[in-house]
Amino acid sequence: MKTHPTKHHAPATNARPGKSGTGTKAEKRQFTVLSPDGLPIWPEPFESYKAAKKFIPFWIDTYCRPQGFYASLRYGHISLDVLPRYFEIQELPTDDEDEWPAEPF
Repeated sequence: MKTHPTKHHAPATNARPGKSGTGTKAEKRQFTVLSPDGLPIWPEPFESYKAAKKFIPFWIDTYCRPQGFYASLRYGHISLDVLPRYFEIQELPTDDEDEWPAEPF
């Protein structure tokens, strides 16, 4: 049986719909947190939704608490008591080769 080549950092047992395999996409799910202005608040992805959500209050305390509000281009000044509702947690795309376009060269 011909196996699907995987990238060096992807698990060898990566299962895809309609393909055989024992792994799951949950093994490599990653998340990012977007600020109220739609920008990532941390350069590295989070390994779980829970870790991403837990990071939001830390980020607010570190970067917004000293001035007492968040200055947003979209929404103006946002008070700290409602600020967590403005963040968005997004799941990042996987590294599955089937999802990426072919290289042009």
